[in-house]
Formats: sequence, structure tokens, C-alpha cells
Amino acid sequence: VVLQTQGARRLQNRSRFPPLSEFLLRFPDQALLGYLTSLFAMDFGKSGLDAEYELDAILDSEEGWKVAKTSDQGTVEVRTSGHYEGNVHRCFATLNVPFGEAFKYLDMSAGSARYEWDTECGSSPKVIENINQDTELQLNSTSSAALGLVSAREFLDIVKVKKTDTMMQVSSKSVVSDAHPTSDNAIRGCLYPSGWRVEQDSSDPKKCHVKGAYQIDFKGNIPKVLFDKTMPSIQMGWLQKLQ
Repeated sequence: VVLQTQGARRLQNRSRFPPLSEFLLRFPDQALLGYLTSLFAMDFGKSGLDAEYELDAILDSEEGWKVAKTSDQGTVEVRTSGHYEGNVHRCFATLNVPFGEAFKYLDMSAGSARYEWDTECGSSPKVIENINQDTELQLNSTSSAALGLVSAREFLDIVKVKKTDTMMQVSSKSVVSDAHPTSDNAIRGCLYPSGWRVEQDSSDPKKCHVKGAYQIDFKGNIPKVLFDKTMPSIQMGWLQKLQ
């Protein structure tokens, strides 16, 4: 009971939670190992639900948004983020395809068709752990740029997918885990609640409505103002490619 209580308290701050291998060395009992493994899964599972709820709030909110860019392909809006000292950008558009077809190209899960067209995302992420049937822990990596002046970035993200008969949504945000430290020569960035929602048109099942939100801190020496200036154009580019 004491060990379980201590473990639960440590989970309140993942940055202090020791790697599972340390527990295995201290307490080789398989029952305890199974218990601790389940705590890891439950904690990441909760992070996935948190990302989903937080993305819902962003996509459904009406206050504080300003139009940053608009075209025939769609609209990009911006407002101050409630998660970090920066902005959150969201975009929306109507596509002339069924919602399930569109979602295949927006799903942030590893191995999806998104990584075939979205060059900003780089290659498909590495799956660290499948938490459950709709949630995965993944490592996203980018290469260094500008002759090495901009260091490589990596993101340890939880990704959760939700599906209904008329809607599909993927939600993601970064998590902290001592079991997965930052790689050498890379900077660990932070993705705040972000993702995509695709809904079937109520009158025409061959059409769908897409909403996406994105907020990220690259850390290091990249100014946030640079991200704020380029993100509307990046999101509009996403909508153009989807069209």
C-alpha cells in the first residue's frame, strides 16, 4: 500500500517519475511490475482524453478570434493561447469529399496518409507505445536546418482518435516522461492541444467540413513571433493541398 501510494504521488509530476527499469531493479515482483505498467498506461490515456477535451474547447469556441487569412480554399483565425505565451491558430474549410476520405489525409496517427503530403510534418512519427485502441504515444523528429543554425527538434506526443457515424477527430499534445529523454543534438519542443475534426455535411454526405487547430513552441532560439507570422500561410497551404 505504501509503495502504491508513493507511486501515485510521483505520477502527479511525471518529471520526477523514475524509469520503469529502476522499479524492476528495486522490486522484481511481477505483480508490482504489472501494477506500475498499468499506471503508465492510465496516465497516458488520461493525457489523450485531456487533449481531446481541450481541442474540443478550441474548435467550438467563438470568442476572441480574429481572421488572419482567407481565400477560396478556407479561413485561418488566430487568438491568444490559453496554454502558453503565444497564439493558437485554427483553420476551417468545406471539402467536396466524404468525411471519412478526408480524415485519412488529416489523421496524425503514425503511418497515415497525412505524411505523404504534409511536408511540414516530415516523415511519419515513431510509435513508442500503443496506449489503447485509439491512443498512441509517438516521437516526432525534424532535421536541423539553415546549415545547422536551427537545431533538430523532437516532440513526444500523445495522439488520440475519436470516431462517430458522422465525425472523426484526432487530438494531440506533448507529454513529459523521464522514460523517454531528449535525444542527443536535439531540442525537445512542445505541442499544445492541437488536431483536426472532420464532420459530414448534414445535407450532402459527399461533402464534409474540416476544422483544425495548431499551437506549438519550438523552444530554443526560434522566436515565437516568427511562428505567428508564418502559421496562417502554412495552414492555408494545408487547406489548398486538401482541396
